[in-house]
Amino acid sequence: MIIYMGRWDMLPEDWEGINGLYEKTKEELSAEIDRQMNAYYDIHKEEDYNIGSYTGDEFEETFNGDNDGTFNGTTYFIKIFY
Repeated sequence: MIIYMGRWDMLPEDWEGINGLYEKTKEELSAEIDRQMNAYYDIHKEEDYNIGSYTGDEFEETFNGDNDGTFNGTTYFIKIFY
């Protein structure tokens, strides 16, 4: 299992939000997550450490360690491939 987490506000417009997200392959989503990580850094000159790919155990540890409440469905999406 691999879990991808990205930012809604950085999805390409032609993906049409959640509808396009569910149609993407693992390879397409992996490329989009890489693009988002680089683009976020280019804009903000800092990393958004939530954007990325996780194993199930990594996601559990990261989510449960989110003491400042940065994980939220308003900012981030997740897509899970089994």
